[in-house]
Amino acid sequence: MRNFGRYFIVLLIVVLSTNIVAQDEGIIDSLSISKQFDYVTKKSNTFEQFKVVRLRHLNRLKKNSTDSLKSLQSVIDSNVNEIKELKDNQAALNGQITDLQTQLENVTQSKNSMSFLGQEISKSVYNTVLWSLIFGLAALAAIALTLFKRSNSITKETKDRLSEVEEEFEKHRKTALKREQKLARELMDFKVKNKL
Repeated sequence: MRNFGRYFIVLLIVVLSTNIVAQDEGIIDSLSISKQFDYVTKKSNTFEQFKVVRLRHLNRLKKNSTDSLKSLQSVIDSNVNEIKELKDNQAALNGQITDLQTQLENVTQSKNSMSFLGQEISKSVYNTVLWSLIFGLAALAAIALTLFKRSNSITKETKDRLSEVEEEFEKHRKTALKREQKLARELMDFKVKNKL
């Protein structure tokens, strides 16, 4: 029976120590890495100027630190991949922006120019040439109208003078005819008088 009591006590110590170890591990696992270091330091024994740390605490702390580092490394790798994808997308978008700007410039240039007599000219040059032609033709029309009016007035004046001259000529002709007839009568009268 004494052996049974010893086995029972050893078994009880093992069970309780396992339970205590499990509780320690549960407490350590629930803390942040910084707090885990504080916990291990607090639970360690002091020997002269040194701290004696239980090996299971140290192993647990090592495992938790390694797990945290792996987790952080996977987050870093994920972020690096995401950054790489974003940079690739940015490069693709910048290429699209460049293409769109080129297309916009081409459309703007084609919108602001037109084909005239087989030549591409800008609309402002076309408008300048067109309005210059219109103003030039208007000036020529004004000059032609002025010349026509002047020449029409000269022609009218000349016709009026011609009419006056024709009237004077007609008067003169009639007067000359009357004089001639008068002279012819007088001559006739004179001949008749002289013959007799």
